[in-house]
Amino acid sequence: MRRSALTLPLLTLAAAACGKPGDAAPWARQDEHAPVAAASCPADGDVAVSPGVRPRVLLTFPGEATPDLDPETLSAGSVTLVSSERFGLAGEVTWDPDTGVVRFAPRGPLHPYVRHELTVTGAVRDLLGNPVASELRAGFVTAEEDTGDPCAGWTGPETEEGEP
Repeated sequence: MRRSALTLPLLTLAAAACGKPGDAAPWARQDEHAPVAAASCPADGDVAVSPGVRPRVLLTFPGEATPDLDPETLSAGSVTLVSSERFGLAGEVTWDPDTGVVRFAPRGPLHPYVRHELTVTGAVRDLLGNPVASELRAGFVTAEEDTGDPCAGWTGPETEEGEP
């Protein structure tokens, strides 16, 4: 088979366009917009929170028209609720794409007068593989009386009148 003088430069150019060995193909690279854990309910530092709380976190997706969270990355390891006794609480993690809210539903009411910490780790990713920009940690203390879920219906922090 005879090769033309043009074949080698074209192959070199094609290989260079694909990046270094081991790089992802240009069309498969991550975008520059990591999801952001913007707020939580209860907020960090809240006290006297009902033991019936189902903590929530608002995830925002700057620069993206639609929030595309990878639901496979929501797990007991990526969204956790831990008590001050240092044990993790079992529960279900769900995400509402319409509001951007991730909810951790413990299997039962939390113990009263105990500090809990809700954490969202970098293991939570969007569909392009971008991890949450920074971990969110929100500590709160439960009250004695269970008055239900104070975060029911929460979709983000309250804004001043006139703000979005």
